[in-house]
Amino acid sequence: MRSPVPPPRDPDDADSPAGKKRAAVQDRVKKWRSGGGGEMRAEFEASIAGK
Repeated sequence: MRSPVPPPRDPDDADSPAGKKRAAVQDRVKKWRSGGGGEMRAEFEASIAGK
């Protein structure tokens, strides 16, 4: 008899590989924004909107 297939893991589960990757991406985005990334993006969007 074959063993049953385990249910898929929740991608928001911090212990799953997908959850760890998602948390790492969210952390990088947070660091980028706090380091001035959000301001740079706003300035860039304003400059291309004026063209």
